Amino acid sequence: MTLQAMESQGKFKEAEFAYTKAKETDSIVRLNLQNLDNPEKAFDLVRTTNSAEGGMVLMIILEN
Repeated sequence: MTLQAMESQGKFKEAEFAYTKAKETDSIVRLNLQNLDNPEKAFDLVRTTNSAEGGMVLMIILEN
């Protein structure tokens, strides 16, 4: 099952785990902000990884 399929089926925690294994920081940030209602984790992840992509995801989502 693809990660996009997991998300479309509402399996957000499973998708987050898979994104973590794949080191897809921007996707983890997006999931925590949009679907898992965990902005603290998203902010902490961006801070600890210094992820420019994750920061951009934060900015885009918070602007909307």
